[in-house]
Amino acid sequence: MEGFKTTAPVVQGLGVDYLPAPFEDKSNEGVTYYGWAPLGVAENEKGWRIMRETSHSGTIKREYAQGSMEFKFAWSERANYTYSR
Repeated sequence: MEGFKTTAPVVQGLGVDYLPAPFEDKSNEGVTYYGWAPLGVAENEKGWRIMRETSHSGTIKREYAQGSMEFKFAWSERANYTYSR
């Protein structure tokens, strides 16, 4: 895929690989969005992995934008994607 990043840089630390800390959006009760992206990717650029966490009656579901864990989504569009596993 051209035009946007689909991988994230990995930071080495104590033998463990880390991504930069995710963005979090908790603006809707019972729904939290998490977004990971390589450093330098703007919020409106494709290059994000986005996960939606929903909580209902004690059950927590974690689903990904378009059912994909790839870094190919825009954080600014998170509410517009379909989420699945």
